[in-house]
Amino acid sequence: DNPESTMVYKELVFAYQRDDDWLGTPHDDTGDPFKEEMARMGSYNEFQGQSENQLMGFPYIGFGELDVIPPFKNDPEIAYVSPLSENQPYAFQWWFNGTLDKFEYDEPSEEKHTDPEMFNMMIHPEDGLISENPDSSTLGTHAFIYGPYSLSPGEKAKIVVAYVGGSGADWQNEDEFTWTMTKEAQSELKLGEHSVVRNYRQAQLAYNLGFDLPDPPPDIKFKFENTNLGEIGLVWDNKAESAMDPDYSGEEAKDVSAYRIYKSWPPSFDWHWGPWELVAEIPVGDPSHYDDNTGLYKYEDTESFAGYNYYYSIRTVDSGHDDWVDKFGQSHGPIPPLESGMASPEQKNMIARSPFQPSHEIYNKMSEQIKVVPNPYRLDFKDPLHMYPDVADPYKLRFINLPNHCMIRVYSASGDLVLEKEHSKSISAEISWRQDTVTFSGRIVSGIYFWVVESLTSESKGKIQKGTLAVVK
Repeated sequence: DNPESTMVYKELVFAYQRDDDWLGTPHDDTGDPFKEEMARMGSYNEFQGQSENQLMGFPYIGFGELDVIPPFKNDPEIAYVSPLSENQPYAFQWWFNGTLDKFEYDEPSEEKHTDPEMFNMMIHPEDGLISENPDSSTLGTHAFIYGPYSLSPGEKAKIVVAYVGGSGADWQNEDEFTWTMTKEAQSELKLGEHSVVRNYRQAQLAYNLGFDLPDPPPDIKFKFENTNLGEIGLVWDNKAESAMDPDYSGEEAKDVSAYRIYKSWPPSFDWHWGPWELVAEIPVGDPSHYDDNTGLYKYEDTESFAGYNYYYSIRTVDSGHDDWVDKFGQSHGPIPPLESGMASPEQKNMIARSPFQPSHEIYNKMSEQIKVVPNPYRLDFKDPLHMYPDVADPYKLRFINLPNHCMIRVYSASGDLVLEKEHSKSISAEISWRQDTVTFSGRIVSGIYFWVVESLTSESKGKIQKGTLAVVK
C-alpha cells in the first residue's frame, strides 16, 4: 500500500489484509463507508447511529511469527523439538477466496478437496513454496506452513505468533471512532499499514523482553452519583496513589500524578468503546476535587443532561521517568508519562448511565407543571429534537417534575388504558416509559394520548394533573 516501505518491510515474516474497493458498488467502497441509501435504517443490525460515510471496515489485521526455533525466550528450560530445517516458515501461500456455495475459490477446502489434496496444496504447491503477494485487490486466504517436525510420543513443538491490528487513526494517535467520521479517513486508511507493522514490531519487542515492559499506573474503580442539579457525578478514592511501580524504588516508585476523565456520548448505548473525549485532567490532591478528610475525589459533569446516555472512563497517569532498565539490565532511556488502560470493566461503565431529575419539595407539592418529554414524540433518527438520540433506545419518553410517589396513567384517544405505572422513588422526580402497553401487546402507535398523574405523597395526596401526548411514527 505504501511503496516507499516495501524494502523496509521485506524482511518481515508477516501477513496482513485490509478492506479494499468492491466493484459491486457504484462508489469507492474502501474501508466500507456507511451509506444510508444502501442500509436498512430500521434494522439495528445495520444501523446503530453511524454517520454518512463513516468507515466501518477500516482496520488492518495481520499475524506473524515471533519465535520458531528453541530454546524459547520465556521457557528456555523446556525441551521443545526443533523443525528439521531452520529455514522457516517451510512455505507461505495465498489462495483466492470467493463464494462458498458457488465454489469460486481455490483455497484448500473440505468441500472441494480430500485431506491428502489439502495437505499437498500446502506443502507441495505447484507455484513454489513461497507464493508472491497478490498484485490486485481480491478476497484472499493466506497461510504460514511450519515444519516438518519429527515428534515422538510425549514430545512437543512450539511456534510463537502475534495477531495484531492497526489503523490510520492509531498511526496518527487519534481516537479511532472519531477518526472514522472525518472526511480524511478514507484517504488516510492506508496509513494503517504503517500502524499494523509497528504494532507487530512492538509485539516482537515485548516478546524479546520477556514481556517485561514499563508498567503503566494502576486501574481505579469509580462510582456514579446524581447531583442536585440532575447531572452526572463521579467519585473515586486515592488508593492508586500508594501503588509502587515495581521498576523503581523509594519515592520515585510512587509515580501516579493525575487522573484523566474521558467521556463518550455515542449515538447508541451499545457503543461503550467510544468515541472518547478528554474532558478533564485532575492533578493528584487537587483541592477543587479532592477531600483530604475522606480521601475521595469528586468530579461533576456540568455538560451532562438528564435523560441522555453517557459513558465515562477514568484513567490514572504517571509522572514518567528519566530512564527505564529491563529485567536483563539493559537501559532504554527516558519513559514518557504512561496512562492506565480502559479494557477492564472497572475503568469505565459498561452500561450507559443517564442522570435523572432529583426529587424536590416543589414537585412533591405538585406546584410545578408535570411534563412528558419529548412531546410531540417523533420516531425519526434525523430529528433529535423530538426523540432521544439513541438508536438502541429510541422509544424513551420521560415524565418529569413528578412527586416522589404517584400513579401515572395514559389513555388512548378512544379511552383505552395503555399505561398504568406507580412511581415510588424518594430521590427521583421522573420516570421513563418505552411506550410498551399495559397489556404487553406491543408499543403504542401514532396518535393523541391523554395522561393523568395522581399524587400519592403526603404533601399533595389526591391532587391530579392532566395533559396530552402526541406520538408520530
